[in-house]
Amino acid sequence: MLSTIPVLGALCISLCGRDKGKNYLIVKIVDHEFVLVADGVSKKVANPKKKRTKHIKILDMALSNSTIAKLATDSIVDNEIHKILLKISKPTGQQVKKATSLKEVKTCQEKIISKQKVSLAKR
Repeated sequence: MLSTIPVLGALCISLCGRDKGKNYLIVKIVDHEFVLVADGVSKKVANPKKKRTKHIKILDMALSNSTIAKLATDSIVDNEIHKILLKISKPTGQQVKKATSLKEVKTCQEKIISKQKVSLAKR
């Protein structure tokens, strides 16, 4: 089940705007309605993007406690965020970016997750 409550260090996907379908990491919670997100490339930790919580989809993927501790103390670097997001977004590529609706984004994500499960099972 997907959580709708944003937490520090949660991985999320943008649902609206020109960055629709892009993966982010929540680096700060402003209030119950807004969060600050970064991807380590175009949106760095020093200048994160402000997003409404209703415009993001929070993923059920957990980060290590050490990474969350770095986020809490503002000592995480952009390179680390980029590496984390590459692990979950590498296979999605242009598929999610080309999706025109929330349903298509969900379908693309489900396909990618099922492919990852199959590749892990083969190992």
